[in-house]
Amino acid sequence: MKFDTALLIQVVITFLFGALTSYVSHTKGRNSTLWFLIGIFLGWIGLLVAFLLPPAEATDPAKSSKVGVQTLPVVSEPVPEPLAEKPWYYLDKEHKQYGPVSFLLLHELWKKGELIEESLVWQEGMKEWTAISNLPEMAAKFRSQVHIFEE
Repeated sequence: MKFDTALLIQVVITFLFGALTSYVSHTKGRNSTLWFLIGIFLGWIGLLVAFLLPPAEATDPAKSSKVGVQTLPVVSEPVPEPLAEKPWYYLDKEHKQYGPVSFLLLHELWKKGELIEESLVWQEGMKEWTAISNLPEMAAKFRSQVHIFEE
C-alpha cells in the first residue's frame, strides 16, 4: 500500500480549517460543533464567514416566547452596590449562556431554583466564569431566601 503524502496534507488542512472555524465561532457565542462541520466542508470560506459574523446575542429568559412565562416581581430589598453595578451573565443547567441580566433577575432565578450554588455567573471585570458559591456576597444574599421549586 503506497502512502500518499498529498492526501494526508489535504486531510490535515481540512481539519485545520474545521478547528479554526470552530474556535472563531465559539468565541462569538455560536455552536462550535456546527461551525466545525461548516469549516470542514467550506474551508477558508467557512472560516471567513465565521470571522465576519457578529457575536451571537445572548438570550434573555425574561424575553422568552415560551407559553406560561410570568413577569418577575420586583424585589424591594436593597441590592449590595458591587453586585448591582454591572449586568450579569449566567449559564443555565444545560450550560447555555444568558445575559446581560440584572442582579435582581439572577436573584429571582435563584428563588425559582433555576440557578443553584454550582451555577456559573460572570460580569465584566471577572477573569472567568465563577460558581455562585465562590462569590461570598452573592451567595449570602441568595441563601437568605428560600428556593421556590415550580414545575
